Amino acid sequence: MIKIMMHGCNGKMGRMITEIVKNDENAVITAGVDTYTETPNDYPVFDSVEKCTEDADVVIDFSNAGAVDSLLDYCVDKKLPVVLCTTGLSEEQLAKAEKAAEKTAVLKSANMSLGINLLLKLLKDDDIEAVYIAVPHYEHKKWIIEAIKHHKAVLCEKPLVLKSEDIDEINQYVKEYQGYCLEAFKTKFNNGFNHLKEDLKLIGKLKSIEANFCFDGTDKKDSYLFDPKQGGALNDVGSYVVGFVLALVDAPVESVESHIEKENEIEMNFKATLNFKNEVQGKVEGSINYNKERYALIKGEKGEIYVPMFNRVVEYTIHLENEVMQKTYPIEGDDMTLEIQALINHNQSTHTLQDSKKLQETIERIREEAK
Repeated sequence: MIKIMMHGCNGKMGRMITEIVKNDENAVITAGVDTYTETPNDYPVFDSVEKCTEDADVVIDFSNAGAVDSLLDYCVDKKLPVVLCTTGLSEEQLAKAEKAAEKTAVLKSANMSLGINLLLKLLKDDDIEAVYIAVPHYEHKKWIIEAIKHHKAVLCEKPLVLKSEDIDEINQYVKEYQGYCLEAFKTKFNNGFNHLKEDLKLIGKLKSIEANFCFDGTDKKDSYLFDPKQGGALNDVGSYVVGFVLALVDAPVESVESHIEKENEIEMNFKATLNFKNEVQGKVEGSINYNKERYALIKGEKGEIYVPMFNRVVEYTIHLENEVMQKTYPIEGDDMTLEIQALINHNQSTHTLQDSKKLQETIERIREEAK
């Protein structure tokens, strides 16, 4: 009987293979490895491959690119064969897999998903000029680059990537292939937001901005929100609150103070203060485990602006010393109309790749300062 270690056992493919092996009298899964260890399994699950104490004849890997380096080191050390099915590997990791194959058996599998293979076929279609990427967050970089290499303009859901350094790599491909890539940060792509920026002058010198995006998604524990590879409050709603503040403050962030509450390594909620070099203070809050009225409050020396549902600016109220002004700017089309128009025109002035990088870097600082 073949003893299998399932690397990435609690992901979609890991769970599927677990069910298949249950009905195979010639194989058994003796151990699983996954950063999320709370899912019940018929075998012990370890949060890293180095901690595994069970015997195995082979490893089947459906994890993520970030876990592959340590897996390859482990398999080389143990002389353990591995079927490597994780996608999105870097050139360095592919080279490492080839080197590992000199010391142990390594089978690098092509992606087995019908949907993925259909995407590859579509990217080769010369009649398709642009694509909208809405695959799991950890797959964004791979498909952005693949699309750019096939000369397709790219509109990608937020967050563009999960690591700021990946944006530099994407930018290199944009330059090399004279391509186009835009993060679908819809907050900045609406007329209400443009008018809001113009009206900031009415409240005088900017002092502070508060913004929150909180909802309770705990009734959907099987959703991507609670996927250890891509979920959590910062990855999901962090872009809205942080991006809103960054778009309104024309100064670099000098320091960050933050607090994050986790459950099973998932970032359930966060609060952070962004201190800018021009002395403006941004206070942001996000949650996937409690509800709160969603709004932004912008304060200046001469007044303040209250913005309900700030991630899609339709209306806001300006409070001055002797006057209250109500502004309304209905969305024309839907909240993706201006993003798509920017894609068609290859316009990147509203939200640049540098803006995307600054946004992701700030999210990473919030995460780092909370440790």
